[in-house]
Amino acid sequence: MQGGSSGIGYGLKYQARCISDVKADTDHTSFITGTLSLREENEVHLLRLSSGGTELICEGLFSHPNEIWDLSSCPFDQRIFSTVFSNGESFGAAVWQIPELYGQLNSPQLERIASLDGHVGKVNCILWWPSGRNDKLISIDEENLFLWSLDCSRKAAQVQSKESAGMLHYLSGGAWDPHDVNAVAATCESSVQFWDLRTMKKTSSIERGHVRKVDYDTRKMHILVTAEDESGIHIWDLRMPKVPIDELRGHSHWTWAVTCNPEYDGLILVSLSLSLPLIPPSFHTRMCTCAPSFFPTLMCFLKGTLLMAYGKYKTLVTIITVSWLLRIIYYMPNEIGSGRNILPFESSGTDSTVNLWFASTTTSDELTSGSVVATPTQKLDPLLYSFNDYEDSVYGLAWSSREPWIFASLSYDGRPCIAKALHHPGQGGCRISKAFSPQKMNSSQISQR
Repeated sequence: MQGGSSGIGYGLKYQARCISDVKADTDHTSFITGTLSLREENEVHLLRLSSGGTELICEGLFSHPNEIWDLSSCPFDQRIFSTVFSNGESFGAAVWQIPELYGQLNSPQLERIASLDGHVGKVNCILWWPSGRNDKLISIDEENLFLWSLDCSRKAAQVQSKESAGMLHYLSGGAWDPHDVNAVAATCESSVQFWDLRTMKKTSSIERGHVRKVDYDTRKMHILVTAEDESGIHIWDLRMPKVPIDELRGHSHWTWAVTCNPEYDGLILVSLSLSLPLIPPSFHTRMCTCAPSFFPTLMCFLKGTLLMAYGKYKTLVTIITVSWLLRIIYYMPNEIGSGRNILPFESSGTDSTVNLWFASTTTSDELTSGSVVATPTQKLDPLLYSFNDYEDSVYGLAWSSREPWIFASLSYDGRPCIAKALHHPGQGGCRISKAFSPQKMNSSQISQR
């Protein structure tokens, strides 16, 4: 498959590996990222997409005492975030607050709200309560899960409960179930473990080796996606955890991260508008769904493409337009009303590539309870698009919760990029978004307010 530009670029001063969507910022499309330098003073960058969607602006630049290995934004306060950090010898975790008037200060300093002490081994990640305001958060180290109660007003965090996974299990990360706040999935070397926070006991597991990352489908219960070193990407129905319901090819190297789109099913159609013309039919296919609203969206897309680009790239636009029409004629008539559930997500790996996927989450039970039986003409390649102009491994991925078809990626060389697709039709029509080839920049070249 042909790869494309990663989108709008930005340059950090040092290497980096983690980026997070600022969920609580409902007025801007914002992301927060931090650097990973052992010898230099590390930095936290608060990034916002400009109103025109053409530029990444550094809204805030803050010093951080140690190299940042994990970073996550608070879901209910846009100025609060957590980091896992290391000084080269030991790991720690803390919750930080950005000063309220940081834009008016010459050298704004982060305020440490609470230190998550008590970990003996390497701390791997911090998980915030899935959505809304709540004082609970989770930290995971190599052997233990900690459930914390955070009091921002008193600047303190207290351990509510703690449980060990055992010496034989090396925990590496996890995800909090958005549909059941008492359930957490934790990754380890040989399995994905599921824990009940009420009893702090393991309830079940998926026996799968070398899982790097897990993520829940926020739109549908019981669906989990795993990114694995050697076997790629798997989609699981947790009611039947022995066998995945779908399997997708991974990256040429390790598949490092995977994240599901936060929106509802209707937005899936917009992803087709981004990259369907560039997808050749493949032997590895899965059924996808289409709704009647797709056709006006398609017409809007084609009209916008022709108006914007036909004058300059006549041959290219003609080829793309014909490609669209041929694929619609071949695939779409049998897909309307098929009732299939589709999960859009993205993955990244050490092959310097970000892939945008489009996969079915329909179980065999759902297929036999009224859905249309699949036929060969209903199948499409689940890999929608590859962004492969990165210069280093891609470790960080984050969807925007405010604009769900915008996502941020972060390569190890300190290059955050924003990729922007079509707006959802329900949000005032669709339009073609501008894309810029990202370039490596020094901090002095960054636009700041």
